[in-house]
Parts: sequence; C-alpha cells; structure tokens
Amino acid sequence: MNVRIITLFLSALLFILIGNNFFHAVTENTIDGDSKDYHIPLAERIIDGTAMNLPLGLNTAMYYPGSSEAILSLFILADIPLRLYNFFSWLLLIFVLFHFAKLVLKNSYHSYIFAITFATVQSVQRHIFTQGIDIWMAIYFFVSVILLENPKKSSRYFIFLGIILGMLLGSKSNGFLFLGILMIVYFNNVKKYLSFKYTSLAVLCGLLSGGIWYVRNIILYKNPLYPANIPFFKGADGFPLQDMMFWKTPFIYSDGLYKIAEAMISEYLFISVTIIIFMCFIILVKMKKIIINSTMKRLINLTFLMFIISLLFPIPTTSIISNMRYLYPLFILTYICTYYFLLKLKYDWIIVGFSLVNVALIFSHIGYQPKLFILCGIFFVIIMFAFKNKFNLFKI
Repeated sequence: MNVRIITLFLSALLFILIGNNFFHAVTENTIDGDSKDYHIPLAERIIDGTAMNLPLGLNTAMYYPGSSEAILSLFILADIPLRLYNFFSWLLLIFVLFHFAKLVLKNSYHSYIFAITFATVQSVQRHIFTQGIDIWMAIYFFVSVILLENPKKSSRYFIFLGIILGMLLGSKSNGFLFLGILMIVYFNNVKKYLSFKYTSLAVLCGLLSGGIWYVRNIILYKNPLYPANIPFFKGADGFPLQDMMFWKTPFIYSDGLYKIAEAMISEYLFISVTIIIFMCFIILVKMKKIIINSTMKRLINLTFLMFIISLLFPIPTTSIISNMRYLYPLFILTYICTYYFLLKLKYDWIIVGFSLVNVALIFSHIGYQPKLFILCGIFFVIIMFAFKNKFNLFKI
C-alpha cells in the first residue's frame, strides 16, 4: 500500500474542504444555539470588563469558565467574522493532532491520515461554524499530552505548560477532570523536572489563564463550580447537573442505549467502533501478545481514565447528537491506540481504508460549487509542486 499516494489524495480532499468551509464562514452569518445564548454574550462581557462580577439571575451558562471566550473576544474586537472562530480552531486541531499522532505512530504519512480523518468526522464539521469551545478543548488537551510526554527543564516550558493547562481548566466546568487525569498519568513523567521555581511558574500561569474563573466563583457565589449543585456547595436553582450525567442515560430513558449507539455512529462513523477494537487489543496486551512502549502504556491509562470521566459528562438524550462533541478526547485516544495496534500488526490497510471512507462521506454534505472546487484544485496543485521535494509525495 502506497501511503504517500493516499496522503496526496486526502490532501486534495482536505484542501477542497478548507476552501468550502472558509467560503461559508465568511459569506454567511447564521449564529444560534449556545453561541447566541452564552458564548458571544460572555465574550462581550469580557470586553466590557463585567465578566468577573456577574450578577445572579443570568443564563446559568454565563457563569461557566470563559478562557476560550477570551479568544472569541479578540475576534469581536478585531471585527473578524465570528464564524471563522472555530474554522481557525479546526485548522489548529489538524496541526495538533498531526504532531500528537507523530509522537505515537512515528510515521508522518500515517499521522497525517490520522489527523485529517478525525478533523473531518461529522461531529467536528457540525461545529466549525459555531462559537462553541469543544474543538478548543481537544486542542488544549492534546497539546498538554504532547508537552507532558516531552518534559524539559526550562522556564519557557513550564510557562507554556501552565498556560495550556490553565486554558484546559478555564474553558469548561469539567476542565478540572481533564486536568486531574493528566496529572495522574503524567506526574511520574515530569516529577524529576519539577522545582519550586518551575512549579510556581506553571501554577501562576495556570491560575491566570484559567483558574481565575474558579476563584471568581468562590468569591462571588461561594461555589467553585457554580451554577452546578455539588456536595457542600449550593448552585443555581433548577440546574440538575447530576441528573444529566452520561452514565445515567440508559437507566433514565428506555431507548437510551439505542440513542447513544445511533449518535456515536452518526457523529463518528468508523471511529465510534474503535472503543470496541481498543478493548480487544488491551486483552492482547495483557496476554503479552503485543509489546508496547512507555508512551502507549500512558495513553492506554489515559484512555481508561477518560472513559470514566466521560460517564460524568452531561449528555441527555434530548440533545445527545449535539453533545457527542464532549467525547472528542475519548475518541481521539481510542482512535490513536487502535491505529497504533493495527500498524504494529501490519493491518494498517484496514484503518487507512476506513479513514478514506470516513473522509469521503463528509463530502455528501457539500453543495455543488464547481468554481470553488476548481479554484481550490488549482491552489492545491501549485502548493504541491512548490513543496514536492520537501514532502516527497510524488515518489512511488
């Protein structure tokens, strides 16, 4: 199997998709749902300086941590079309996933296929034109993984690590769960690099970039996770977060399991079944049929912990398809582990084949715009020939 040719083909499809998404981002202005209800209003509150002193009685979502809305506020100040907010995060996600996969797979071509495949799943494409923060959460999480896999004894490293972990913590109320499992898995990997100076730098930067929202909630509302009602802390009235937890869905709704399976296949297609494939390979690892390196051991542990905390996410069946976006980190982890195992067993053609199908199917959502496609194709050919020696794509 010539992976270079497949990479070239996927690059052409991706280039067309980038052109199509950019075109719709700058020529349309539809904004609704959570974007209209709280992401944009919270960004506007950050601009006018009132986000740190919100009165009670607002939309409960307005009290969520707002580190990623701070980025959105820059788009508002610069008068950049807001539908480019997640278009930009989508491009950044591809870049981050490529480097994350390269760390694990040790192969640039397969890493590129991995990154493009996940970036083109329906769930991600569905949210490119919104102002939601779930794509950003995936970016922060996997930049954190890359950094924690490669610790360095330098102030610059710990400043950047603190900022990224702070953004992870400060962009969503469940950010502390993501932070917690990263610390559990990677503490031993970084502890020999820790010192009072470096730890203080990381904590200070994390507090400023994300922890400050929890400090605000403690001072103003006496509850770090306000508006959630949690043990020992009172939240907002009529905010039954504990009743919406993912693990309760099959027990509360008679068709809960069916809706979960339907939504996973609808939003992730082949990648949804990597959870099952992942579990099968774990059995082989335990039986010592497959030898894995230390990075993969940590990722397996991280995947199990991610599965556990994912059961606590609020995913009621009334909006289960949309809320599948909460599971980006889980599916990226099961997908990379599955990709790694199939490569190791020389069955990479299976996952590459499914990846091609996954990417191709997203084009069923693109309208017929021949002039745009031709223009993207011309730019693609120019770029490929300009960098043909660097990427070595045309050698068979």
